[in-house]
Parts: sequence; C-alpha cells; structure tokens
Amino acid sequence: MSGIPDYKSFLLPFLHILSDGQPHTLDSLNESLAIAFNLSQKEKDELVKCGRQYRYKNRIITARTF
Repeated sequence: MSGIPDYKSFLLPFLHILSDGQPHTLDSLNESLAIAFNLSQKEKDELVKCGRQYRYKNRIITARTF
C-alpha cells in the first residue's frame, strides 16, 4: 500500500501554500507538498496504474481541481 496521502489530505496544505498571495509554479507547489508530507524519493517515483504520471502529482492535480 502506498504511503502517499489521498487527494483530500493535500487540500488544506495546498491552500495554505497559496495563502501567501505570491505566484507559485506547479513544480514548486508539487515539491512543497512532497516536503510537507515527507514523501520519500521512492514514493515520489511511484506511478499511477497507466504508468504515465506520478501518483503524488496525480493526487495534487485532483486536489487542485477541487
């Protein structure tokens, strides 16, 4: 089982990062959230089933959508 949080867990930290009112790149948001959740390199390298996207980034995209 993956140690990567579900997308709902990313929602509040995502909003917290954005609350500073500064512009953020998607790469910097992804990295900030990976650090906030203490994701290992192995977890960051984990792909979704189709193999085209990293699982943690997929969950951040879903959180960003909601």
